[in-house]
Amino acid sequence: MSWEDILKKPYVIGSEIITGTSDFSAEDVRWKFSKLFQGSQGKAQEGWKGISEKESSGFMETTYHWTPILLEALCYSFFGSKVVSGNWGAEAPTYKNDAKPMIKQALKTEQDFHLGIDRGYANYKQGDDRRDWQFIADKKDITPRGEELPMEDDYRIPNTPKFNYLPDSRVKGLGKELLKNLENNTLSSTELEALRNSAGITENKYEGAIKHLRMMLNEYFGGV
Repeated sequence: MSWEDILKKPYVIGSEIITGTSDFSAEDVRWKFSKLFQGSQGKAQEGWKGISEKESSGFMETTYHWTPILLEALCYSFFGSKVVSGNWGAEAPTYKNDAKPMIKQALKTEQDFHLGIDRGYANYKQGDDRRDWQFIADKKDITPRGEELPMEDDYRIPNTPKFNYLPDSRVKGLGKELLKNLENNTLSSTELEALRNSAGITENKYEGAIKHLRMMLNEYFGGV
């Protein structure tokens, strides 16, 4: 394996951001990653409006969203997306349990693969249209998450990178480690951020998260 292979980062997430170094004007930036992950429950997803089942059958296993952070994908797979309500705790959290937690990893590719940025992580959100939400920070201070772009020849179908599923044993091991650290109050900074950024789980919700995570491990992975 050459150094070019080792250093290659084929997954490119692009966006327009507003930075202090550009006098707060819009600037096009790109981030490159060697690995991306996607967490989901089960394989099947809803089809796309206007596309027949036959046309969409090869694209039914994606949530559109990819993260360079494995622990974030793990949290999405076990808890779902933003289980804590948007007003941060006025309502009880509802944890997702639709199917077995699964994690995809995008496969190595020789050519750059382009994704848009997931504006759900923007730090300036004005209005209800996500397309208007902005990242206002320097590039080095942003960890982008990717969102699949449409296929060039059919905008109705997402351009999904080729992927493999992580083995169940790997997902179970990661889940057990997270459960242990939640129970022992020994979460790393990466785990704290992954819980908060994916499912909106903060310290006052850990008790419910522990119960849900233990239940999911028992139900789908034969116990802890």
